[in-house]
Amino acid sequence: MLTINEIKSKKRKGDLSLAADLIGVSQGNASKIFMRPLAKKHKRLIGILSEVITMRERLKNANKV
Repeated sequence: MLTINEIKSKKRKGDLSLAADLIGVSQGNASKIFMRPLAKKHKRLIGILSEVITMRERLKNANKV
């Protein structure tokens, strides 16, 4: 799992929107949840963002031939 600083540096357009969709909140709410470590859904959002970024990087590396 990526750290919050790694997520901040590797996050791309669309990652937060996809993660928001997966946890069932709007992109605006996901943005607030991401910035608030004490929010109920913060850990879940961080875990999903970590997965989204990791999968994107794997796909990117798999297609480099």
